[in-house]
Amino acid sequence: DSSWGIKAGVAAGLPVVGLTTSKPEQKLLDAGASLVIKDFEDSQLWKILEGIETPSS
Repeated sequence: DSSWGIKAGVAAGLPVVGLTTSKPEQKLLDAGASLVIKDFEDSQLWKILEGIETPSS
């Protein structure tokens, strides 16, 4: 939910999810968020997370 946090993630080359708890969606998108959600129950977020492969132990 921070423009600075989003910009830092983008500068590091990471996909960034913006959370609209304190900033409007457009501000987060303008900062570079790949996805903007209103809460952690957003179905788009879970689809993305379920598609991420994790290293096996």
